[in-house]
Order: sequence, then C-alpha cells, then structure tokens
Amino acid sequence: MQAKPHIIKPSHFTEIVNALPYACFIVAKTQAGITIQVVNKVAKTLTRMPILRGMNLIRVLRQPELLALVDQALETQERQSSQFTDLPHINAQEVCATPLASHIHLSPLAAHRAPIKGLVMISIINISTQTAAQKSRRGFVANVSHELRSPLTSLSSIVETLQTSAKGDPETQAHFLDIMAREISRMTRLVGDLLSLAQLESDQYLPLVENKHNSDVNIADIISDVIISLCSAKPEWQERIHFLPPKTTSTLHADADQMRTVFQNLIENALNYGSADKPVNIEITMPTPNYIDISIRDQGEGIAREHLPHLTERFYRIDQGRSREMGGTGLGLAITKYILNRHKATLRINSEQGVGTEILVSLPIHI
Repeated sequence: MQAKPHIIKPSHFTEIVNALPYACFIVAKTQAGITIQVVNKVAKTLTRMPILRGMNLIRVLRQPELLALVDQALETQERQSSQFTDLPHINAQEVCATPLASHIHLSPLAAHRAPIKGLVMISIINISTQTAAQKSRRGFVANVSHELRSPLTSLSSIVETLQTSAKGDPETQAHFLDIMAREISRMTRLVGDLLSLAQLESDQYLPLVENKHNSDVNIADIISDVIISLCSAKPEWQERIHFLPPKTTSTLHADADQMRTVFQNLIENALNYGSADKPVNIEITMPTPNYIDISIRDQGEGIAREHLPHLTERFYRIDQGRSREMGGTGLGLAITKYILNRHKATLRINSEQGVGTEILVSLPIHI
C-alpha cells in the first residue's frame, strides 16, 4: 500500500536544515532542471550569493557531475556520495545526495500547482582538514622510509664488502665497522625522535596539569645543565657559549625533561650551524611578570627568509647533507614546537643572512 503524500511547507524544512552544521540544499528535478527548493544558512554563507527558491542548482555550484549524482540518487532511491575538489570556495568536499521518502512532498510556489515531489537532500561537508591530514601522513611515511632507506642501503653494502673484498683485511674492516656504528647510531636517534614525536602528538590534547612530571622548574638551571651536557660531549663548545644566568629567579611550572629537550635542541642547533669561531649568546629576561623569554643567538650564515616558516615541519632541512653529517634527524624543531605548544609557549625565529639567527622562546609562568 502506497503511503499517503505528506506535504510540507518550505519554512518547516528550513527550520530543520538550519540546525545542520554543514551546507545543505533540498532540490527537486523539475521542467527547469534540478532546482533548489530549500537551502540552509551554512550553504548561503558557503556560496556567498543570494539563493532563491526555484534557482537552478548548476547556477550556484557550477558542477555538472553534481547533477549526475542527484539523478543517480533519484534513479536508485539510495544515498550517493562523491568527493569534489573544485566546488566554489572550498578546497575539498564530500557531497552526499540523499533521496527523501517518496511520500514527502513540498508545497508549491503557487497554490494552483501540484506539490513538488522527488526531493533530494544535498549535503556538502568540508573535508579539507581530513584531506590535508591524509596528505601529511603520506608525506610523513615517505620521509621516514627515505630516512631509513639511506642508512640501511649503506649497511647492506658494507656487509657485502666485509663478506667479500674486505675479508681478511683488518684495516678495511675497522674502517667499515666505524661507518656501521655511525649509521646504526643515526637510525637509533631517528627511531628515538619518532617515538618522542608520537608520544607528544598523543599527549597534545591532554591538559598539561595532568602531567605527573610537572614541577616548579628553574629555566636557568635547566639551561646550565644542558650546556654542561653539550660541552661534555664537545669540550670545544665551552669557549663559544656565553650565558650569564639572571639575578632574579626564573621559575615556572613545567615538565623539566621536556624543557631540557627544547633547550638541548635549540642550543645544539645554534652551535652546529653558527660560525665555529663566533659565540652563541643565551639570555633570559622577564618582559612581564607573567612570561620568561629566552633568547639564543648565533652569528652564523643566517637563514633565507623563504625557509623560516617551514623550519618546524617534520624532516624539513635547508641543507640535507650538512644536517645528516651533524647527526640531525630533521625532527628536532618539530619536537620542540610540540613541547612549546603544550606549554602554551611561543617560538619565534629571526634570521638575517650574513649576520646570524636568533631563536626566541616565550614561556608563561602559569599555565
């Protein structure tokens, strides 16, 4: 038994679709083509144009494939969906065409006309963020694969050499074993940084106050400890570091281990990429009672302006060969950024080619 037609006023439909958080159109196939019958506020904002009842859908969205999607939904009486990357004003959208129940009709524009049937609801959901995230994940996997492939290829070649031409040659064996040790160390650092980054990404939405490692941290003490650690590994750096702890206490509530990671990354970068015969100046100030600023300034080659916005991206390197030669994994600044974001801190990088680079970290005392 066929259901009795249920005629609904457009105003009632409008109340319903206006409650939806995404763009929504109710359309019907008429003699004039696929025409818009009801539209919500989000759709009007999206299209940036006045939309009137009876307007042809193609005039608003300018996408012939969308008309085919509506036809398919009416023909099959099933929900149809597709992704579009060139609808107006949004980079990527998922569009769904859902046929409404056949007994639901819309009251006509004029009283003497028949009710409008064959209604389809079109929803347009912005998936730009998800698309960007998927692209980022693919890029991340590709970068990790590339970073691991290089040392693994090197190790494979060395093993083959040790098994063949270097067999019985202690001097050559010692040389290649030294290279193997460096490559293994490089992979170990990379895996360690990847694990650190994964942990930081999983923790970034948790309230920092729940971190059991939080305590009152003296930033000057943290930096002093980092300097001692770095100079123990490379004594020649001792003469280059200029750090005078402030007379006032520079204490804030933070994760001490993560703060050590931040300043180890930043100070080590300044020492590696600054001029070997020029100092690295570290200064702590309190511009306001609520913030502690830490400036780390080198006198190196400087960084070209176009690179500055990308420095905290994962695996971004200005000089690939030099970074690997110095033991860099390409993740240090990305890890630093995650930690500082979690502490509601800011990181600014100012650089002038031929003069040097200044890193400025601004940490809130109370989070």
